[in-house]
Amino acid sequence: MTDMFGKNWQRAEGVVLARDVASVTDGSITYRYIVEVWPDGLESFRAIAKPPIIAVDFWPPDVGQTVGVLFDARSHSVRFDRHDPRLSARAHERNRRLRFDAALREHPRSRRASDADRLELLSF
Repeated sequence: MTDMFGKNWQRAEGVVLARDVASVTDGSITYRYIVEVWPDGLESFRAIAKPPIIAVDFWPPDVGQTVGVLFDARSHSVRFDRHDPRLSARAHERNRRLRFDAALREHPRSRRASDADRLELLSF
């Protein structure tokens, strides 16, 4: 898909290698990410990706996470794929609620939970 700036965006997978603060404005932090992009049939490369400017449904990726990206083969420009559910705030919120509800429905333990058990429960 070619945009109005002449970039030919193609889909690929990429792994987030690093995250750094790009700017801080009115208490809001914007990050930039180094992503290693693995395009089908092309050499992998590294580039900086920023979150979408209008990030209505964007969940910031973690370092080490594999996510969908869009890239331009000529310029090696990279941006996050907004259609990737791994980058969706709505999907993360839905999964958080499902895990919470599942914890409530689990059968109670037959013995009093130890400190280690409580830490395990708190870790998700």
